[in-house]
Amino acid sequence: MGEATPHPHISSRIKRLYLLMTRCVDDALKPCGLARGQWQVLAHVHEAVTLSQRHLQEAMKIESATLTVIVDLVVAKGWLERLPDPGDKRVRLLRFTVDGEARWHDVPDPLARVEKHMLAGLDPAERSMVADAVERMIAGLETERMAV
Repeated sequence: MGEATPHPHISSRIKRLYLLMTRCVDDALKPCGLARGQWQVLAHVHEAVTLSQRHLQEAMKIESATLTVIVDLVVAKGWLERLPDPGDKRVRLLRFTVDGEARWHDVPDPLARVEKHMLAGLDPAERSMVADAVERMIAGLETERMAV
């Protein structure tokens, strides 16, 4: 059998790129005992220092039940702790534990790894052009979604 011809739709190639990117991210995180969603939660909390689950859910654009499962896992692994919000007793804030903070510094940035390999064959002008094109594609779909 011959080599498969590339699918004529760019969306199919973008899906393949996405799948390759996620595999690379998963490979980078596996030695740390983290899954992609767990790393995303940790990255958001690390950037914010403390973050409510509601704000984290909005930032990650995922369902509450899905986020709860992920947060429960990273709390059980000792990376994060839940604290009461002094301003609203119904709200729980997430922050790194001392141990989690120390371990975070040993976690490689999987997105930097992906981009290093993915963009290796592009010069700076091409990288800029790709970034601009991706932003315009996202905007086009967001605009289309709003119109429906």
